[in-house]
Amino acid sequence: MPKSIPVLFIALCSFVQVAHADSRALNGYGKTTWGMTPDKVLAAESPRAKTMAKPTSFRGGSAGLVSIPYLKVSSVSFSAVFVFDAKKKLKRVVLTSAQQKHHSVNVVDFTSLQQLLIEKYGPPTYKTDLPPEAEGNHDVSWKLPKTMIKLSLLYIPRDVTTVTISYRPTVLADEETKDL
Repeated sequence: MPKSIPVLFIALCSFVQVAHADSRALNGYGKTTWGMTPDKVLAAESPRAKTMAKPTSFRGGSAGLVSIPYLKVSSVSFSAVFVFDAKKKLKRVVLTSAQQKHHSVNVVDFTSLQQLLIEKYGPPTYKTDLPPEAEGNHDVSWKLPKTMIKLSLLYIPRDVTTVTISYRPTVLADEETKDL
């Protein structure tokens, strides 16, 4: 029996490494992949995805055309907006927390979401130095082979407090910073 314990341990470690490698192969959000059209996103995320009655404008001519009005990540309630470029190809997904009044709740949510993302994707590639309780924009990001994930906590006292998680293709980030 004792000889089987090391073999079992090695098999378990191999499984954990494969599971972590699978999560790093993320190429979109949920059941979508980068470059999908709005119709394909609606089909992939059916029945919870809906066409937005009034599209949301984003910089660079992008538009939020599809949304998931309500979803839960751990205990945090979010809405998701699928953002498409001018050619109507999926280029970003933004999850925005429903909680926008209580900064202390958002600090707890931000901290727990950060831990969940670390458990799933490993250590972040970037993190601001501010403690979550401080005023300002707090970012933590992961650069995976095909997808960048950014967890943000924005806190402006007496004005706004919100948690967002954004997903976008790594190639977009590479293109945006090529001349730096």
